[in-house]
Amino acid sequence: MAKIANKKLFWSILGVSLALILTASVLLGIFVFARKEKNVKINYEGTHIMNASDTDKFLAENGYSEYTVVYPENPTSIERSAKTEFIYLFEEATNIKLREIRDTGLVHNDSSKYISIGNTELLKSSGIKVDQDILKDDGCRVVTKGNNIYIFGGNRNGTLYGVYDFMQITFDFDTFYSDYFEINRNVSDVKLKNYDVLDLPDFQFRAASNGILETKTGDYDSSMYGDRFRENGSRSTNFIPMHKSFDVNSNSKKTTNCDTILPKNTYASIHPDWFSDNGNQWCYTAHGNEEELELMIEEVCKKIEFSLQIYTPEKYPHWNLVGILHEDNSDYCTCETCNESITKYGSITGAMIQFLNRVGEKIDAWMAKEENQDFKRDDLRIVMFAYNFSTIAPAVKDKNGTWNPIDESVVLNDRCGIYFAPNNIFFNYSIYDEQNQAGKENIDAWSALTDCILYWVYTVNYKNFFYPVDSSNFLNSETLSYLAAKSSRFYCNNGIMPQSGTVTAWQNLTAYVESKLLWDTSLNEAELMDKWFQAAFCDSEVISIMKQLYYDMKAHAKQVFMKNGWDTSAATGAVLADKTLWPLATLMQWKNSCDLAIEKLEKYKHIDKNIYDQVYKHIEIECISPMYIMLELHYNNLSATDREEIISRLTEDMNRYGLQKMRKTENGGYLEDFLLGLN
Repeated sequence: MAKIANKKLFWSILGVSLALILTASVLLGIFVFARKEKNVKINYEGTHIMNASDTDKFLAENGYSEYTVVYPENPTSIERSAKTEFIYLFEEATNIKLREIRDTGLVHNDSSKYISIGNTELLKSSGIKVDQDILKDDGCRVVTKGNNIYIFGGNRNGTLYGVYDFMQITFDFDTFYSDYFEINRNVSDVKLKNYDVLDLPDFQFRAASNGILETKTGDYDSSMYGDRFRENGSRSTNFIPMHKSFDVNSNSKKTTNCDTILPKNTYASIHPDWFSDNGNQWCYTAHGNEEELELMIEEVCKKIEFSLQIYTPEKYPHWNLVGILHEDNSDYCTCETCNESITKYGSITGAMIQFLNRVGEKIDAWMAKEENQDFKRDDLRIVMFAYNFSTIAPAVKDKNGTWNPIDESVVLNDRCGIYFAPNNIFFNYSIYDEQNQAGKENIDAWSALTDCILYWVYTVNYKNFFYPVDSSNFLNSETLSYLAAKSSRFYCNNGIMPQSGTVTAWQNLTAYVESKLLWDTSLNEAELMDKWFQAAFCDSEVISIMKQLYYDMKAHAKQVFMKNGWDTSAATGAVLADKTLWPLATLMQWKNSCDLAIEKLEKYKHIDKNIYDQVYKHIEIECISPMYIMLELHYNNLSATDREEIISRLTEDMNRYGLQKMRKTENGGYLEDFLLGLN
């Protein structure tokens, strides 16, 4: 929030009446506030049309439905999944198992009673326009025509997401955990609505909190967890593999793959100029040797062309990214030519962009040839890292605050883009906070050079998954709306690694809120959070206790990070396991809050055992964090009774909820091993 008060102005205007000073101060403050709001706050304008008014007809009446689900004769895997989900969730809501048939040539008739899923013949005959250029991969439509309902979408997951929109509108469907969703139940009468839904995701590709989406328990509902969160996959899902040699069986990588594309041990002896002066990265100027630079670019293009011919659009329609992504070290080239470029452009990124553009031009020319039409991808982007030493954009800000390229040679062409992994953005502050001013301006600078920014953000501490961190001020509507406005193509939260069963320290809450905002950045995160707490804990007294616990843990985590001055790069790898940062009394208080919540829950044992068991689990999941930290940091300071009780309780939770392989850190170290080590 911009500051309205202007003390310097007050003291500088002498000899003017107090009234005039105050008036001027207020007016100036309002102007500054409005200017900052106008220039800084950016909202993404998404498309989420969810029209659905009731008709006088019924989808189901008195517990019976005349409707039949129709799906294509040769359905895609997504269409099969969408059909299965529709029938399953409709039955969960109404206790009615709908009939299903394959479409072998049905023709639309207003009086029929069909629910068409996907690209059916019925849809084709309906006259409803299907615009794949608008729907792209994941956009969806739900349309009523006559008595019929048509659910279809983009060429990736759109039809499935259309099912979820239908269920959300019709039965208030929502998913909160891998093993828990809500839907109106025992609904005997369902009005047919005039559905006119066009719902497009604000971020076209969403790979968020990747490990959380793998907390599956083996049943059908948990297997659909990621789909119901509308998240597509991992940080490299859309990338085409690049091979070490011109052999499909050779080693391949999608990210941090420069040494795979041009392996040093293969090329360095023949083409030493291709590599940095310390040998650990590429030299994007080939040490000033233009002949060698051209050969280097040609070899990179040959590798890309090789992969494009293996991973064809027909077999891999959604693999539309090629990464030329440097290795994960800081050893960029400092040869004379590279240093000249660094001086001119502020970092090595100027030379990297010029190199990438030449690659993009050659790949464009190759795909344009008639003999390569089977391998052509109109939506292909070749991306470089903006990460570590390559974070800073070669752009400058003019006197009006507008960012511009230093020169036209560092504007990425339409075939190229960046995979942006910022190490100068704090994940415990809003993007608009002054702490993130430099990082935000760098995004602004990159957006002056390309419309293709793939975001790779960090919001966890990789050494301490059981410890709370506060990312709520970053993973909110204003931050994600700003990012989408700059580039809405791709978002990956490189979060917690794959887990077993679930996660603790409020990461389930974070994953829920983030998934909703990635689809629609205009949603209110506070309302989403309230909805999650209601779903997770049900009872008003329990909700109040657990919500206060959340705020307490979040506030303490924020103080830990602020006290140590940890920026993003430090925060992700900081050693949090320090007893001075997590006092025993504080941890015991958090555990006691969970105990009090369980005490308030006790009445449900006799009212509704299912609610009791579900809420008890959700309380225990959050209690794992303080109990674990107490054992790790304060084992010798605990009384024998407390120590035994906590170990027993954690062991029981682990066995009851299948948390044996719940990761402590990025590289493993599991809850099961930790508890065994205490014996």
